[in-house]
Amino acid sequence: PLVPAPRFALAAAAFFAYGLVLVGRGLPFWLGTTLFVAAYVFLFRETPPATSAWRRGAFALAVGAATAAVVTLVFERVFLVRLP
Repeated sequence: PLVPAPRFALAAAAFFAYGLVLVGRGLPFWLGTTLFVAAYVFLFRETPPATSAWRRGAFALAVGAATAAVVTLVFERVFLVRLP
């Protein structure tokens, strides 16, 4: 199934904002990645209608922090790549 154009445009804008604004412009990689992943999960994850915004936000922030931690550790410890 194809994704509706407005949803695709929002996702594309989020990717560009992450790549051009959040990372490499003074913001540490782990923080930019946490914010990006949390925002993406919050906006695009399908949840039951009864789920509160606070619960969605807490879940999104937890996923964002875990993703940033794993990516940072893998790149810096396994691949020996220093991240911005």
